Amino acid sequence: MSVITNNIINYTIQCEYKGYLKRSGEDYHSNEFETLKADLRKNYQREFIKNNCQNPNYTFPETIENQNILLEIDAFYKSESGQIVPLLISPNGKIDRSDKVYLSCILLLLKDLSIPTAEYGRFIFGKNQRTTKVSIKPYIKECKNIIKSISDNQEPQFFLKRHCNICGFYYFCRQKAEKEDSLSLFSGITRKEIQKWQNKGIFTIKQLSYNFRPRRRISSRSSKPLNHKFELRALSIRESSTHIYEMPLLPSAETEIFVDFEGLPDENYIYLIGLIVRTKKEEFSYSYWANSIEEEKLIFNQFIGEVIKHDDYVLYHYGNYEIKNLKRIKKKFKDISRNHIDSIINSSCNLLSYFHSNIYLPIYSNGLKDVGNYLGFSWSNKNSNGIQSIVWRKRWEETTLNSLKSTIVEYNIDDCLVLKEVKAFIISIIENEQESVIKINDLKKESVFERQSAYPEIDTIKKFSYFDYQKEKISARKMNALKKTSTRLQKKKRRTKLSINKCKIYNSRICPSCRKNNILKKYPIFKKTIDLKFNQAGVKKWIIKHCSHQYLCLNCKKNFSPPNYVKIDSLYGFRLKCWIIFQHIVNRESFQQIEFNLWEIFGIKTHKGNIIRYKSFFANYYKRSIERVKKNLMNGEVLYVDETPFNLKAEKGYVWVFTNIHEVLCIYKSSREGSFLKEFLKNFKGVLVTDFYSAYDSLDCPQQKCLIHIIRDFNDDLLINPFDSEFKALAKYFTTLLQDIIKTVDKFGLKKQFLIEHKKDVEEFFSIISKNNYDSDIAKKYQLRLKKNRSKLFRFIEYDNVSWNNSIAEHAIKLLSSHSHKTINSYTSTKIDDYLKLMSLFITCEYNDISFLKFLLSQKKDFYRYCQSG
Repeated sequence: MSVITNNIINYTIQCEYKGYLKRSGEDYHSNEFETLKADLRKNYQREFIKNNCQNPNYTFPETIENQNILLEIDAFYKSESGQIVPLLISPNGKIDRSDKVYLSCILLLLKDLSIPTAEYGRFIFGKNQRTTKVSIKPYIKECKNIIKSISDNQEPQFFLKRHCNICGFYYFCRQKAEKEDSLSLFSGITRKEIQKWQNKGIFTIKQLSYNFRPRRRISSRSSKPLNHKFELRALSIRESSTHIYEMPLLPSAETEIFVDFEGLPDENYIYLIGLIVRTKKEEFSYSYWANSIEEEKLIFNQFIGEVIKHDDYVLYHYGNYEIKNLKRIKKKFKDISRNHIDSIINSSCNLLSYFHSNIYLPIYSNGLKDVGNYLGFSWSNKNSNGIQSIVWRKRWEETTLNSLKSTIVEYNIDDCLVLKEVKAFIISIIENEQESVIKINDLKKESVFERQSAYPEIDTIKKFSYFDYQKEKISARKMNALKKTSTRLQKKKRRTKLSINKCKIYNSRICPSCRKNNILKKYPIFKKTIDLKFNQAGVKKWIIKHCSHQYLCLNCKKNFSPPNYVKIDSLYGFRLKCWIIFQHIVNRESFQQIEFNLWEIFGIKTHKGNIIRYKSFFANYYKRSIERVKKNLMNGEVLYVDETPFNLKAEKGYVWVFTNIHEVLCIYKSSREGSFLKEFLKNFKGVLVTDFYSAYDSLDCPQQKCLIHIIRDFNDDLLINPFDSEFKALAKYFTTLLQDIIKTVDKFGLKKQFLIEHKKDVEEFFSIISKNNYDSDIAKKYQLRLKKNRSKLFRFIEYDNVSWNNSIAEHAIKLLSSHSHKTINSYTSTKIDDYLKLMSLFITCEYNDISFLKFLLSQKKDFYRYCQSG
């Protein structure tokens, strides 16, 4: 068992692997930053002892030791209540969470050694010897895990993190990561993202590089920022080339200002501002130095004064550090012009953002140092970086050596010069001057199933076997002859007269205006209607000729035609329109396909515009049926609701489905926001069955969550975490409980009198999981989820005919989703409503085992009357 010391605890908190290497006896090479921190701590410790050595309540440095523990406590303080409070001295300018966990671990170990300490400790930190109180209670569980991992001394998962830059094991871990081609070489990648890829069997950067697939974006210039794609960065590293995901747009102006701030994060102030000002004619560099925090205001006034001299400028910076501090200064010093700071912020350009979203270099990190090295820039001091600049500044404060000040200023100006190079590189990409740059749009979208050829000759042979080649080359002469024949046949078809299948005669006995029978026939008139006739054998074209006369009323002297004849206002009959809607809704044919089929099958020539109008005609025709469907849904005892995305012509929206197993209503909304549900369901008093989407939580009605969703989630996470015993036990308990209830449903149906017997089991389940203290993160997550939805998971056992899943609504969603995507993509948000009304009627017919075509042909406007008529 490893001896637990202050350093071991501190190292383990900073990085589990660092603590493991230290316990294993690996050589540790302290760097200048750690040496600086150690020196500062000693200085603060001496000063603290000097100031408090005469105070009898303090006991100075104490060493606590037993077989497995060796702790050094800077001081013990006896409080007024008689409690012993351990004190630790920190070299940091502020105390963060890791410091609090460190002190809590010390407190926990002291308690294990039966030392009567208080439930809290104190940190002494900073130049001014400030103190802060740290309670053990919020961190006790985390501290136990840390101490247990130290005691077990097992090798943790290897992972590079931000702390590595100031760690004595940096070169050891870096070599290990490069040898393993570890995903943690990427700066900015999280453990969660790495775990996601590892669950898919991807453990190296090379493996990850084969997972990038170029995808078409809906909008080339979306206002939404692009996410960083580690797959594309991995591809850039593998191919040693720069990839452009989307061509960047860089602001320009007459004056370019490149700025870099140097500060002390612990003390939260900026001590150096460097900038290079470049106009079309000349270039100047400026450095504004603050000897102390009191001079911070002065250097910002100097910086702002220089910038606002220029009317048209862009301020280039790298990262958010500069903008963040400008906003801080704006709040801190009220007498500095806020308008000038706002103007500078609005005229700024963060060059790092271009490498985050658009430009992928073949490097592991997008830090300024890494990008500058890739572009070939050399710093005056090879060891210079952000951490080293802090060391130089602290040493300067101790010694005030001009050589240290000059080194920092030189490093700062070098960073500004790198910014110039970075900006020039981005411009060269925009102007297509970089030869090694690959645009994502130029990448071939390779199929994972496509086979590569061993020799180029095989590719040539395969090319000659393609259908297009045979059609266009080999059969060209034959096709030309066929085209001539086809043209003659089409001309012949156009000259064919329509044969009349039926003739209807319309006469009039009285004048429709004056109602007198003193009328005179003038001349014959006729119309033709192209329709379809359905019988048991099939369907055929049916031409009806409507014959009548133009009449003259001798009494009122008005010309008129018979009213029934006037009503015939369309060339195409009702049954033909029914056939068109049936093909579009049920058979999922596009309007172009329907137009083609009408000509090919029946020889009926029509235009797509006419077909589109029939959709609106039938939506209005069945308006009464749609209203009754909605009314019945709102008055029902149960309602199943689900939503699905719909890609329209100009936008992406969502279709919401409401059903009670007999009726279905589909409505479109431009977003997934559920705010409309409160108004829409205000009169509904039954049980609402939904998934776990949070928009349903605010509705004031009894709810049942779809248990299939949570079972799927359990299953997916069990496959990802097969060795998590706590989570497996929780999942087993839940699924066993649900299985028993479903067996009752299978035997007796969804009847309350049988299902209510399981209520005691349900209450016992929630009582047990609420009391359990899980260590597993995934088990905790599901514990919270189950407790949050406690009243909505098994509500169905308290009602008759309420399902435990949302399959009824999901089935309607599947019928919607099966419709041709090309057809849906042609709709706009104003036209989709008519389509959804007809889809609602079609799915309602499906749920009631009624033929949608027969309902349309019946010409009955009320769906319910049609059902009653049989």
